[in-house]
Amino acid sequence: MTKFKDIRAAAEARNGGAAALKKKLPRPKSNQALRATGDDRYLSSMSL
Repeated sequence: MTKFKDIRAAAEARNGGAAALKKKLPRPKSNQALRATGDDRYLSSMSL
């Protein structure tokens, strides 16, 4: 199995470095935003 650090290093190399890769990644939602999302939305996302 490929180690995560190797996968990350490859992604950074393909995307212009760690900072450039970080800019492309989505920002995680806050705990409050996650709690405000209804169960039906999570279930809907899992069924895609």
